[in-house]
Amino acid sequence: MQLNSASALGRKLSRFFGDAIRRSPHKRQMCKLPALYIKYSVYNFQFIHLYKHIFLMPARPKIKLTLSSADKMVENAGYFLIAILWLLAIWSYFTMPEIIPVHFNGSGTADSFGPRGSIFILPAVGTLVFGLLTLLNKVPHVFNYPAAITPENAEAHYTNATRMLRYMKLSICVLFIVLVFFTMQTAKGNTNGLGVWFMPFILGIVFIPIVVSVFKARKI
Repeated sequence: MQLNSASALGRKLSRFFGDAIRRSPHKRQMCKLPALYIKYSVYNFQFIHLYKHIFLMPARPKIKLTLSSADKMVENAGYFLIAILWLLAIWSYFTMPEIIPVHFNGSGTADSFGPRGSIFILPAVGTLVFGLLTLLNKVPHVFNYPAAITPENAEAHYTNATRMLRYMKLSICVLFIVLVFFTMQTAKGNTNGLGVWFMPFILGIVFIPIVVSVFKARKI
């Protein structure tokens, strides 16, 4: 009943935006309203899904997982790489020229430039994502799983899911270290951008842990 009320509210607000689009006298600005409408519809769908997932899903067992030696090694490696990321950014700041590349296009070529202090955006974003994933890894009972979670299979599913996030944290650290390094090299004129290999590299280090985790989860 609560989910139906949330859905009804979402439909009413969606109709409101739709009516605003149809009745708007500003024909030249019509392109902005559909974008707003679509954006709101996406947020509405995400809100309903989150509401259903958190408040209406069956209670799942909460288990304190025991990390294996390999898990501890990967976790500690992530913190080590975060430190390396910041040290590399600080070193880059003092060795780069005043103007550095701050954006690369799809082919890996620098197409936007800014002050060298912009280099600290990369470790800041990397650390933020790392921290959020670390917090998320403490509540595996709220994750989505391909099978129903029971007291019998909960530990196996939670261990597999948290291990996947742990490897993703490691991958994110590597990704941002590579970004800082090639930003520095490009700024110094030692290389011409990231190279065409960078996009396959990103896809590989991000999606391989996910694919492996999903494959293992279906075997549990």
